[in-house]
Amino acid sequence: MKRISILFFLMMVVVTVISLLIHEQASGQDHQGHANVSVKVDGSINPEQIPDHVAQEAILRFLSASNEDVPIHRKNAYTRLAGFSDPEGATILAAAYEFKRRVNE
Repeated sequence: MKRISILFFLMMVVVTVISLLIHEQASGQDHQGHANVSVKVDGSINPEQIPDHVAQEAILRFLSASNEDVPIHRKNAYTRLAGFSDPEGATILAAAYEFKRRVNE
């Protein structure tokens, strides 16, 4: 009886996971809630139409690039140009490196 209960529970878990995956695909959203819609935005003409999550990801990827690809003095210059002090820029770079670490896990 205990074995049947465990099998029933596992079957329910599998059915739930499958139904969630199907619902996610049907709703047109990814696991972060962003729409899976391909939208082309020309940022040189309408920069305000670039979705925030796209712009944020691009900046974090730029700042977290290896120092061989983007030298540290360029990263620091970029954060200064954006109006951040050197300690604030260092904090932003640390956050960018943490972003890269988590994305690559």
